[in-house]
Amino acid sequence: DHEYLHVKQLELENHTARVEVRGRVINEGPAPSPWKAACWIEDGEGRRVAESVEMQGSLDAGSHDDGVVQLVLKNPVRWDVDAPYLYSVCCQLNEGNVVRKRFGLRTAGFDGDKGFFLNDRRLDLKGCNRHECVPGLGSALPLSFHVEDAKQIKEHGFNLVRLSHYPQHPAFLDACDELGI
Repeated sequence: DHEYLHVKQLELENHTARVEVRGRVINEGPAPSPWKAACWIEDGEGRRVAESVEMQGSLDAGSHDDGVVQLVLKNPVRWDVDAPYLYSVCCQLNEGNVVRKRFGLRTAGFDGDKGFFLNDRRLDLKGCNRHECVPGLGSALPLSFHVEDAKQIKEHGFNLVRLSHYPQHPAFLDACDELGI
């Protein structure tokens, strides 16, 4: 399940990026179970650009184990509001289904005198607010509404969105990543 898969950018240089991947293996069965896992990163075209060593272990019934690997990408492409490049971290447990989680690599920060910088480039932030509320539907929106909201935000020239005080739907967050918001 992708909710047990987390990606963290540790380092981003011109020629390399180092990311940490954390995952959880759960044994919901009644007996101990061996496991093995492999993780890799695919670029935007689906080519493998980094791989980890295979991990393995054994879990008692009803237990879980957290695994951590670090992967290094050579010549990383940075995510930007004008070129939202996304990688996918892929993990496979016991030769089963591959779980994917997309992510972008970028540096961001504020300078008190000069403003906001994305990938060492000054960027004017242009934003709006968003609430998941449509008359007649409330917050129970179809996936297409989330994607359409993100598209309209981008079409109006915004590169930033201030979200409400509750978790946003993953479809909206994914669309923002894809569109450069």
